[in-house]
Formats: sequence, C-alpha cells, structure tokens
Amino acid sequence: LQWKYPFKLAFGLFFQDNKQQAIDEFEYVLTLDPNNVWAYGFIALIEGDFGNYDEGLSNCKKALLIEPNATAIYALQAELYRRKKKYFKAIRSLLKYKKLYKKHD
Repeated sequence: LQWKYPFKLAFGLFFQDNKQQAIDEFEYVLTLDPNNVWAYGFIALIEGDFGNYDEGLSNCKKALLIEPNATAIYALQAELYRRKKKYFKAIRSLLKYKKLYKKHD
C-alpha cells in the first residue's frame, strides 16, 4: 500500500505536464512495487511523448510480462509501434487489444 501515495503524486505530475518528474516518481513506485503494471504504462506513455519509442516499448513489454491481459498497454504499444512506422507490429498489438477488449463486452 505504500506505493499508492507516490503513484498519486506521479499521476498528478503527469497531468500538470511535469513529465520528467512524473517518470522519476513512477520509477520510485516501481522500487516499492516492482509489479505495478500502470507505473510501467505511464512511463511508456511519457517516453513515447518524449519520442523515446524504444524505451516506451520496453516498458510496455515489462508491463505485459506482469499482466498479459492489460488491454490499455496493448493499445499504447500499438501507438508506439505506429510512431516508429512498424506497422505490422502495430496491427498485431491492436488485434490483441481488440481480442481482449471484446471479453469486456
């Protein structure tokens, strides 16, 4: 439970556009809870915003190793592959997202 307050701080920093500080705080969250899928997801999102697509994809992969059914991570991964012009991988990620999302209907 001790990761929740740093996570909330990181989340707030993200929405205040203090993205590097948010990454630092999400990384701190990962020291407290190494299996926090959403910390990896937000780091991936921010790295993508910074143009660091490989770093973003690396964090997506770490998140998916922890939670293979994290639909939002597949959507993010698809967008990062699209930005890298890796269209086949982007489509593959979107198809996985779509398959998992249908289970929620």
